[in-house]
Amino acid sequence: MSAKVLPAQITSYDLLKSFALLTMIIDHIGMVFFPDDLWWRAVGRMSFPVWIFLVGYARSRDVPTVFWLGAGILTLTDFITGDAVLALDILVTIGLTRLVIDKVMVYLAPESPQFWMVFGVLTALVLPSFVLFDYGTLAFLIAGFGYMVRHWPKDGAAVQKLQERYMVGVILVYAGIEAVSFGFSTAQFLFVSAGVTAVFLLLLSPFKPKIHEGLDDRLGPVLSGMLRLFGRHSLVIYVLHLMAFKFTAMALGLHEYGLWNWRWL
Repeated sequence: MSAKVLPAQITSYDLLKSFALLTMIIDHIGMVFFPDDLWWRAVGRMSFPVWIFLVGYARSRDVPTVFWLGAGILTLTDFITGDAVLALDILVTIGLTRLVIDKVMVYLAPESPQFWMVFGVLTALVLPSFVLFDYGTLAFLIAGFGYMVRHWPKDGAAVQKLQERYMVGVILVYAGIEAVSFGFSTAQFLFVSAGVTAVFLLLLSPFKPKIHEGLDDRLGPVLSGMLRLFGRHSLVIYVLHLMAFKFTAMALGLHEYGLWNWRWL
């Protein structure tokens, strides 16, 4: 099968993924090098909803072998550099979400009588599942929102209201759990809540695949080239920058990083 040919111009995917990648890198700088300064992590809370929204939004449910390869490389990196092995990397989370999201959405359909019960069950399982894979069942909730934006009818007031209520519920769950997990201050919690709400409203607008004609000329070759690089090679950048950060931290003897000094949690 031939590889998908991507447009030469910047797309809405390039812009969205570039935002997610940049906020993710900020998050990982804080995670590895400045774990006591939680503002880095607060900024990074904007990243995950974008990645997992796109999983639910996508029509494809394939999980390329390169995803599992990347997850394996990062797990091995954690063993070597002395990081925690669990929860498993977000690439595992994305792969699992792609495999199960269609089954979950059978119960999160507009006509489903189990809609809010399933929402509650997935919410209750977030913290226990956090231990196993990154973000746990919170990923299924956010991917469900992406699925709704892409697949639900746009002409029904009742359906739209249900989608909006679901979005508010997911925002509250995500912001609340992240605040508790990190021990954010009041200012950091309000920042995360406002930022995550803005991201979700942008995605609800709704997000659509789009080619931005003429944007390359306005941004110039360097910035437009970076947007395409970040948007189209995000997996490679994700794996390489985490490896570089953790091996650097190990070499410098920062925090708990050390050769083969790994732990489960």
